Amino acid sequence: MTTQLTGTPAKTLYGPAGWTRAIGAASLLLPGRIEATPSFARFDHLQADHARILLDRMPHAALADRQNEAPSVGHLLKAAIAHPDEIELAGYLIGPTRADERISLDMMAMRSPWSHFARTGDSEIDSFAKMPDFWLNLPYHCTRSQLWSRVVEYLDLGECGEPDEIEFFTPLTGTLGGWWMWWD
Repeated sequence: MTTQLTGTPAKTLYGPAGWTRAIGAASLLLPGRIEATPSFARFDHLQADHARILLDRMPHAALADRQNEAPSVGHLLKAAIAHPDEIELAGYLIGPTRADERISLDMMAMRSPWSHFARTGDSEIDSFAKMPDFWLNLPYHCTRSQLWSRVVEYLDLGECGEPDEIEFFTPLTGTLGGWWMWWD
């Protein structure tokens, strides 16, 4: 009889087994979670501060990971860092017990910075003056492809495909919302 041994693989998809644990991915992506780095866990609300840490700590090969035709993890993290009032990311963490250990990003929420400016107490005129041209020059009626083309250029997302879903959302405050984009 042959005994099957299971455990942590020596090398995973993007580096040595345990790299997600070594960089503290679970504490960044799953705050408040008691268990160690899980086998699989979804996360959301990834913003600029944690994106910067991940960009600095992740193996180079892992930054090239793409969820289907999504922009690479590296491009999405850089977009969140460059546009902290506009971009929030979500995805999933695959822990070190699996050979496909990784951090994948499959969702991006792109919020209008108008709501941020409104909270600062600026006048409407001052808020418009601070608004990026992307938001001011967006056609009122544009196709999904036109919108995505402008988003890719504005956020410098590199080579990527359109999201499987693009949904418009409005915040409760009644100001301009943004888009929720997801790659299946």
